Amino acid sequence: MKKYLFIFSFYLFAVNAFAQMVNEQKLLNNIKVSSSDKNKVDELNKLSRFYIYYLPQNSPSYSNKALNIALEIDYLDGVADSYLNLGYYSFRIDDYAASEKYYSNAIAYYKKTNNKIGEGSCYQLMARTSNGLGNYEHSMDLLLKANAIFEEIDYDIGIGRVYETIGDINDIFGDYSTALENLTYSIEIKEKNKDFLELSRSYAYLGNVYNHIGEIDKALENFNHALKLSKVTFNLNSESYVLTKLGDFYFDLKDYDQSMEYYKKSLEITKLHSNHWGKIRNQQGVGKDFYLKKDYLNAIVFLNNSVESAKSINDKEGLMNSYELIYKVYQDWDSIHRAFDNYKLYALYKDSLYNRKKASNISMLQNQYNKKIILKEKKASELVNYLVTSVLVMVLAFLLLLFRRLTFIRRQKQIVEKQKQIVEEKNSEITDSITYAKKIQEALLTSKEYISNHLTNHFIYYNPKDLVSGDFYWVCAVDDYIFFSVVDCTGHGVPGALMSMIGNSLLNEMIVEKNLINTNEILDQISNKLKKSFANKQGENQHRDGMDMVLCRLNTKNNELMYSGAHNSMLIIRDGELTEYKGDRRPVGFYLGKGILFKSNTLKLRKNDKIYLYTDGFTDQFGGDRNRKYKNSNFKKFLLSISNQKIQEQGESVEKEFNRWKGDCDQLDDVCVMGIKI
Repeated sequence: MKKYLFIFSFYLFAVNAFAQMVNEQKLLNNIKVSSSDKNKVDELNKLSRFYIYYLPQNSPSYSNKALNIALEIDYLDGVADSYLNLGYYSFRIDDYAASEKYYSNAIAYYKKTNNKIGEGSCYQLMARTSNGLGNYEHSMDLLLKANAIFEEIDYDIGIGRVYETIGDINDIFGDYSTALENLTYSIEIKEKNKDFLELSRSYAYLGNVYNHIGEIDKALENFNHALKLSKVTFNLNSESYVLTKLGDFYFDLKDYDQSMEYYKKSLEITKLHSNHWGKIRNQQGVGKDFYLKKDYLNAIVFLNNSVESAKSINDKEGLMNSYELIYKVYQDWDSIHRAFDNYKLYALYKDSLYNRKKASNISMLQNQYNKKIILKEKKASELVNYLVTSVLVMVLAFLLLLFRRLTFIRRQKQIVEKQKQIVEEKNSEITDSITYAKKIQEALLTSKEYISNHLTNHFIYYNPKDLVSGDFYWVCAVDDYIFFSVVDCTGHGVPGALMSMIGNSLLNEMIVEKNLINTNEILDQISNKLKKSFANKQGENQHRDGMDMVLCRLNTKNNELMYSGAHNSMLIIRDGELTEYKGDRRPVGFYLGKGILFKSNTLKLRKNDKIYLYTDGFTDQFGGDRNRKYKNSNFKKFLLSISNQKIQEQGESVEKEFNRWKGDCDQLDDVCVMGIKI
């Protein structure tokens, strides 16, 4: 019975909405014949709100007319309603700064008239604007204010809209169970209070959550229900949003034809109601579909259009996503220079918006680019060797002829000086190339700010032997886990640096892209990929390229630590006692044993436990009074001696100890030490 009542109520609402569209001229006539200025303001604001849903570009003219009259006659509620409509319109066209300004003005006037519904509605709508800006903490504060007001006055419609927005934020942060509860509650309230115009968005958000947790049938059911609601209520903005989400849904299922169809339908609707955000997203979606169908020309056309659309509203996130897709298209299209140019633009916008994990799928592009640098270095090195050899031969010849041809020697001296100049120039070119490679390598390392955000108490001592390093550190936060690792790649200098870039990329690929969470499986997968990469060398001369490392996964909820090691060990100091956890006796990459997989172990950590990961560069360093190796045993004793210091001070002590031991000796290898306090 309840179901039929709902259908009947919804039918009445749909008929009323259609009647409103048909009788637009009647609304205009009401404005002309209104006997009072207040009535004119109210009718103008009704018409403005009507247009926001059905033809947004017509809305602001009526809001502004209402605002001018309301200000002139000091009609405060009318002023507030006008500002609210202007704020909602600005949100619809993605002008978030203007939207917040108008909502703030509306709140000030609603407070003067003690209009609680108006004030709470402004807070709830402003929260959606704050979501658009990515300021979710501020958004939750606004929603709590709105909910407190609505509960005070028992305004159920407002409560239903608040819980919808909270559910969307829960979904964004991966709290799917809470999102389902809040969105289901929102739908119940909206259906009970016949808030049908806003109902389709709740069903669309619910579809998003089911899609994220892998319940495909429920996701599609809710998306289709949301689409029907948006069509019946003639809500173009909602219809466009649902079509976009259906495009994403079929894209995830790799049904690119169906995905493109929904993106294009949504794109057509966005042209009707000035939805810039939707326009950008759908242009990107069509571009992605063409890209994965290997239709690179059409992909570039749509993605370039998305760039222009994003520039028109200064949408930095849209620009970042568009440039990322464009560089991938050019990369697969074998246009390496265009790919790298667009990657630099993508990285520029990414750095201005986020300090997150490094983009893993740039590694192939960077490796291709660095291979060109290394090829130039190799050719330059061969030329240098040839020139130096030639100079030595000529010098010997000059010595034999010293007593015979003094004038001839003087002429040859000039030649030598010119050749020396050439050698110096080539050396300078090589140094410049390696310096540039260093900048690229440093850009791929996990940023200090990102690490500090996720590992509050830590230090990293990173000291390459040469300009570029075969050692690197890596940190990545995924849901409730924080992965961290210190890696020692084969060799140092340029070869080691290239291996470190490959290792960095493979860690990102396995954890960020493939969503592997077990440390042993991650090392197995990286090892297999490295062996396949170097499979062109056979037999005893096969490459020994690989990595020694420890990979840890910390569960931030229960302080449980999973770890796997390749040759390297992990040290933990607890209550003044040091325990060494050794890794498997094999590297990541080539090894003689076949079918031997990595193992993982799990530990329960306590507060104030200290974890240390390190490469062998420190312990193998020669120095001291007798010019001997530092050794692993001395390193453990040293860590115990400084373990009561603050963790940042420990990092300074590690650096001082290494420099003290090394003294005037040459540094033999790259050094990397990471310390973490729980």
